[in-house]
Amino acid sequence: MKWKHPFGILILAPVLLLIALPLAFAGIVSFVATIALIRRTPGLGGGAILLATSLCPVILGGVCAVVGLDLLRFRRRGRPVAIFLSCIFGVFAGDMLLLALTEGTDRGSDPHRVWLWGSGAVFLFCIWAVVYLCLPGVRRKLEGNSDSPNRP
Repeated sequence: MKWKHPFGILILAPVLLLIALPLAFAGIVSFVATIALIRRTPGLGGGAILLATSLCPVILGGVCAVVGLDLLRFRRRGRPVAIFLSCIFGVFAGDMLLLALTEGTDRGSDPHRVWLWGSGAVFLFCIWAVVYLCLPGVRRKLEGNSDSPNRP
């Protein structure tokens, strides 16, 4: 390769690629469970909406995989989508963190601690990813290259 990857891209792109696998798996499991629910419940209104929403993790996993590959290839379209995904994941992780902090029961239990530390770590990682991708040097590196396969 003629160009070097920034250190943050070498962390962020594989994380996005690794997130894609469990999201796709969860979406497939959710889709199968939704089909079983629709078959068991006659006259269930909104079955199509349930099926569509059960496919959302599969779509999100595909987007994470494409964005991870785009960041590794220095494509322009990867940076804004990665910022958007980091914001979305950060909002949900922040929500989980607030729930873990304000939950009154079983504060000392192990699942509560895992939930607290896990959501806090994801929240901080998402903040780091947004700040890192907005740095001028990283922005120039990712926006300075064209989307064509023939890079200089």
